[in-house]
Amino acid sequence: MVGRQPVSGGLVAVAWIIAVITFFYMLPWAVAVTRNRSNMGAIGILNFLLGWTFLGWVASLVMACGSESSTNVVVVNQQPHYGQQYPPRY
Repeated sequence: MVGRQPVSGGLVAVAWIIAVITFFYMLPWAVAVTRNRSNMGAIGILNFLLGWTFLGWVASLVMACGSESSTNVVVVNQQPHYGQQYPPRY
């Protein structure tokens, strides 16, 4: 979650109000907004369009509750040793 802006409290409140008004149909989206998931928009669309099927609702909830994947990038800076030629000349 490094480098991502925190979600506003107003958006969290709106998400939970919508979840309650829809009798928790939009619960996965509210959970995603509360947890500041990077794919909260996709979760909301999936929940809205396919939530009426039980599998779509469960898939949305699993996406909202899952852990955020992270990628570690390692940069290796290799300098040639002085006196060596790359590529070797014959």
